[in-house]
Amino acid sequence: SAVNTKTFNSFEAKLTPKSRGQVKFETFVDGNVVKGLAHEVKVRKIPPPKLEFKRIGKGSNNLLLTVTTYGNKNGKKAVVPLSGIYGKLEEEQPEKRIGNRRVVKYSFELDEPQFGETTEIKIKVIDKYKAESVSDNEFEYYD
Repeated sequence: SAVNTKTFNSFEAKLTPKSRGQVKFETFVDGNVVKGLAHEVKVRKIPPPKLEFKRIGKGSNNLLLTVTTYGNKNGKKAVVPLSGIYGKLEEEQPEKRIGNRRVVKYSFELDEPQFGETTEIKIKVIDKYKAESVSDNEFEYYD
């Protein structure tokens, strides 16, 4: 791996890694490394949005969708129901920042199944970095 070293003559430093890998911070005093003051940070590719479904109440057709996007300046750009939803998505909790993630919650009602006892839910989520996830979940529909 390519090793780039950069020296900051300051108590603070700001850098933006251009690729995945490791970033190592070492503290020097008068040109000598200070033992125990080295930190390594792993730089990872930002994953696509995550969708989690949870039924609201037993025997209910109401569900809660939690959308998580990752990355400091990221967030949801679009949440598009494709199938399996009756009515529309209601925002239950506006986008909330938790560290370098953002979480938003929606509630919705399951649509009646075309046939059988389960409804397939497809929801597409696109984040600000244009990464997208499409859910592919089936839930039992209660009459």
